[in-house]
Amino acid sequence: MDQKILKTMEYPKIINQLARYAQTSLGKQMVEDLHPVTHLEDVKLMLQGTEESFTVDRLKGYPSFGGIVDITPAVRRARIAGTLNPHELLGIATTLEGSRRIKRYLSAVHEDNPVEILFTLSESLSEQKHLEEAIKRCVDDNAEIMDSASAELSQIRRELRGGEVRIREKLDAMIRSSTVSKMLQDQIVTIRGDRFVIPVKAEYRSHFGGIVHDQSGSGQLCSLSQSRL
Repeated sequence: MDQKILKTMEYPKIINQLARYAQTSLGKQMVEDLHPVTHLEDVKLMLQGTEESFTVDRLKGYPSFGGIVDITPAVRRARIAGTLNPHELLGIATTLEGSRRIKRYLSAVHEDNPVEILFTLSESLSEQKHLEEAIKRCVDDNAEIMDSASAELSQIRRELRGGEVRIREKLDAMIRSSTVSKMLQDQIVTIRGDRFVIPVKAEYRSHFGGIVHDQSGSGQLCSLSQSRL
């Protein structure tokens, strides 16, 4: 249809108003891509779908679309054997869960109040609960890889935590010793990035190896680290 006619009809304003009600980014994009339909049968079909949506909302309220995100880029990369990061994996899991929830919701509604168009659309949603659960066994709600992702990862993290404890115990013993404590501004161990740090008086800098993380404005104090976590 001619763009001038659409502008005269204030079609862009209608689209903008409709997009405000979209519950997902995908839905909003679909609204923004809408164009007037001229084939009568298509118009009737879309009007039926709109009427069914109104009926569902009036009788049951609209379903939750929480967790559904645009996973198109992640799926494209997966198709070519690309590696997905934890955030992408979590998005796939929550989207699968959300689509499964909507499918079952519409199926239940359809049993009591037939909504043929919406039910047919929902039937195209593929339930992949096994994949959803597999991801959730490995990635938590904060998109962090869990120890349960693999036996090897669990073992490595146990070793790292054990190493961290040993380093901390060694540093605590060191800063409490009379020899070292006099060289420190405070008897305290902090963490900078992935390193344990102690506050050393500048005149004793040469007594310690390691990395200088920062220095006080007066130059009398520097923060040193030696061991990685």
